[in-house]
Amino acid sequence: MKNDVKIVFRRVGIILLIVMLTPFTISLSTSCFAESSPPETDFFSSTDLIACTIFTASFGNRVLFGNNEDWNKPVSYYWVEPSSDGKYGVVYFGFGNFWPQGGVNEKGLAFDVNALPRSPLNPHPEKPRIDRPLYSFLRTCATVKELIEKVKSYNWERRWKSQAHVADSTGDAVVISAGKDGEIAFTRKTKGDGYLLSTNFNLDNPANGTFPCWRYKTADAHLKKIKSEEDLTVESFRDILKAVHQQGASVNTLYSNVYDLANGIIYLYHWHQFQEVATLNVAEEIKQKRKPTSITTLFSRQTVEQAEREYREYRRPANIMTTVAWIWLFLVIGSIAVLIGLMEKGPSMPLAMKLTWLLVVLLFSPVGILAYVVAYHQPLSEQDRRPDLSAWKHALAESVFAVASYAIGMAIGLASFYLYLSFNASSIGSIVARVYLLPGIIGLFLVQLPVTSIMTGTRYWTMFRRRFLLAFTT
Repeated sequence: MKNDVKIVFRRVGIILLIVMLTPFTISLSTSCFAESSPPETDFFSSTDLIACTIFTASFGNRVLFGNNEDWNKPVSYYWVEPSSDGKYGVVYFGFGNFWPQGGVNEKGLAFDVNALPRSPLNPHPEKPRIDRPLYSFLRTCATVKELIEKVKSYNWERRWKSQAHVADSTGDAVVISAGKDGEIAFTRKTKGDGYLLSTNFNLDNPANGTFPCWRYKTADAHLKKIKSEEDLTVESFRDILKAVHQQGASVNTLYSNVYDLANGIIYLYHWHQFQEVATLNVAEEIKQKRKPTSITTLFSRQTVEQAEREYREYRRPANIMTTVAWIWLFLVIGSIAVLIGLMEKGPSMPLAMKLTWLLVVLLFSPVGILAYVVAYHQPLSEQDRRPDLSAWKHALAESVFAVASYAIGMAIGLASFYLYLSFNASSIGSIVARVYLLPGIIGLFLVQLPVTSIMTGTRYWTMFRRRFLLAFTT
C-alpha cells in the first residue's frame, strides 16, 4: 500500500509537470507557421478576420462610411476595377492576395465585412448560385435596395462566416447576415438621419460572435453624440476610428478609411496613424484604371517608417519563438533518431508501445528520450530481454503515456479553434472545455484505452474499468 501511494504521487507529479509544458510545446511546434494568411472575403465565405469595426451615418445631405481594417501583417493595397459594358467602376482595398476586403463604386455604394463564427444557412436549390457575388453586386448595383434584391434572388452557401455592411449615397445602409432561423437577415439603418454600426457579432443574432464588444460600445457612444449635419464630419469619424483601433503583437489596424459617399471622396489612414490622411477621388481613380498599388505610396516616409518600426517591435517575440521552434524541430528529429537506435538495442516491446514512445519523443523531444532512458535503463537477464521495471519506473512510463494521450487531445482541441470557432469568438466555458476537458476525454477514450486493450488483449470496457474507475476508487 505504501508503495502504491508513492506511485500515485509520482504519477500525478509527472503528469502535472509535463501537462504544464504541453501548451508551450504545441506553440513551439506551430510557431513557424504562426503568421496567418490574408483572409479571402467574398461576402460570406471569409476566413476569420481578427477584428473590424464598420459604421455608417447620415444627416441631411451628408453620408459617411467608416471602417477599421484589422489584421496582423501591414501589407495592404488599393486597386480599381474600371467601368466597362454598363458595369460600374469600383475602388477596392485589401491585402497581398488582392481579394477585396472592402470598397466603393462610382455610384457611392460601399461595403466592408465583419468576420463571425460559422452560422448555418438554409439551402434554396430552386434559386441559381453565383460566383464572387461581391464583385458582381458592386459592379451592377447602385443602391442598397438593389443589392438586397440581388442577395434574395440567389442560393447561398450552407454556412456564413461573416456579415456584410453595405451603404449607399442616399444614406441607406444594411448589415446582411445569417439569421436565427437560417434565412438571410437584413438589419436596416433607420430611414433618414441616424447611423448603423457593426463589429464582430451578428446584429440579428448577437450570440453568434463576440458580444458584448468593447469596440461596439465605444463607437456607439461616439455616434450617439452626432446630432446634426454639422456634427457629422470626416474628423468626427476619424476620432471614432482612432478610439476603436487595435494595436499589439497579434492584431493591428492596418488601414482605416472614411468614404464620403455623396461626393465620391475617400479619406485613408495608414497603420492607425491618424495624424496624416490621404485623399482619393473615386471618379478620378476609376478613370486612371489604377493597378494594385501599395497604400504606403500615399503617405510620407515618416509615417511609413513609423509603421515599420512598430511592426518589427511587435514581431520580435514571434521571431524569437520561430527561431526556438526551428531549434526544437531539429531536436525532435535528432531525438527520434536516438530513440530508434535505443529501441534497436533495448528490450523488446509491442509495436503499440513503440509507437507510443515515438509519439512521446515527437511531442517532448529530449525530455521524451530522458523518460525512455529512465524507464528502461537497467540490466537485462540473459533469458529474457523484457525489462523488469520497478514500481516508480512503471509510474513514469504510465505517466508519459497518459500525457502523450492528453497532448493529442489538446492538439485536437486547439485545432478546433481554427477549424470551427476562433478564440475571439469563444465563450470562457467553450475555451475551458476545449483546452482542458476535451483533451482528457480524447486521450482516455481514443488513445489510452484502445492502445492498452490491444497490448493486453483485454476488452475495451474492461480496460476502461481498470484504468479509469479503479483510479478514482482506490
